[in-house]
Amino acid sequence: MPVAILGAGKSGQGVVNLLDRMEWEYEIFDEQERAFEMADARNCSVVITSPGFKPNHSWIIRAIEAGKEILSEVEFGTLFLKKQRVVSITGTNGKTSVTTMLEHVARNSQMKVVAGGNLGIPLTQLVADGLGSETTVFLETSSYQARNLKYFKPTDVVWTNFAPDHLDYHGTKKEYFRSKYRLLELNEFKKCMVGRSVVDEGKKMGFDFPDSVEIIDPLIKENVPLGENHFLLSNPQLENLAFVEKWFLHGGIKRNEFYKLIRNYVGQPFRLQKVESNIEGVNFWNDSKSTNLASTIAACKSFTRKLFWIGGGQSKGEEIKSFASSLRPFIDKAFLVGDTGPELHQIFQDCGSWSTLCKNLKEAVEKAVSFSGRSVDILFSPGFASFDTHENYVERGKAFDRIVLDLKKAREIDTSLFVQSFAIQTGR
Repeated sequence: MPVAILGAGKSGQGVVNLLDRMEWEYEIFDEQERAFEMADARNCSVVITSPGFKPNHSWIIRAIEAGKEILSEVEFGTLFLKKQRVVSITGTNGKTSVTTMLEHVARNSQMKVVAGGNLGIPLTQLVADGLGSETTVFLETSSYQARNLKYFKPTDVVWTNFAPDHLDYHGTKKEYFRSKYRLLELNEFKKCMVGRSVVDEGKKMGFDFPDSVEIIDPLIKENVPLGENHFLLSNPQLENLAFVEKWFLHGGIKRNEFYKLIRNYVGQPFRLQKVESNIEGVNFWNDSKSTNLASTIAACKSFTRKLFWIGGGQSKGEEIKSFASSLRPFIDKAFLVGDTGPELHQIFQDCGSWSTLCKNLKEAVEKAVSFSGRSVDILFSPGFASFDTHENYVERGKAFDRIVLDLKKAREIDTSLFVQSFAIQTGR
């Protein structure tokens, strides 16, 4: 009987390529092309599902009713690993940054490594392309991918932090936590590094942590030898950097050598990234990757000047009143967009905080600039998903950059015309 592949996106294609290499039979089911019917469930050998399928999806229910084993794409890929060291990186925020930092330093120290998983290259694709037994796999692992793992035994687990997120998928904060906690339960050698928020929140919900779990705190900016303006000195990155530094120190790399290797790391786009467009003393910061409260708060903590916040988007089940209350102490004015904009605006108004509702991102930027004066940081850190207005956070981030750069260009033209007019009137 053929393997049933649910989803024809990147994860599904990775499974296809691996099955092709092994010459296994399979059938692909996708909501845009071909539905997974009960007859298909009965006639397949195993079901491989992409992470986007929620646990209560009708296709998953059909597979369960048909008595079929259901594996995630990640789980299926791990069944074909041999002696590779697999470092599973998870967390509410910082997963991709930590994964790519680990890969960067490892490559520059001549290790044989690959990076994949949730950051873009499915594990099945990495396996299909061929992995040597001496290769270390840095695998970004989302809560969706970790939720029902059974066979995956990561040699190392790095769990950066925890805050409520993806509640529309998991239902409750505890179930979201439990999904990630599964990695600790499966960790083969009990090499685990977790952020303090993971332990603090986990214990509140009744989860135990073995003595082998090492708690990692963010680094202190003044103790990091990277120069005053290095982007890794922001609050979010100091937490990420702490895990990467510790992992390599455990591996035998000296601290001064580590900082030589990490110095030229280029960060992922739209993670508290300064837009190279200064308008009359106003700095613009693009943090489009921020899709939850914790990441937005972490970004806000990086600023000391007056801060204007542009935020809002599609809810993932968060408690919006709590979101607004937590954010208030960090911002001077709020410019709100997206599906959650009206509710946020009402909450800010009710508690006496300044906010304005904007019809789109362009209007939010223009209004923020009009109120800014000088010595202001304008932070675009949405705190919510992008799907109400953009295909993903990358497209949302690109849109913000374009709006800011176009505004700067328009102001430069206006200034140029004014100077020309002044020169003509005075005869200069």
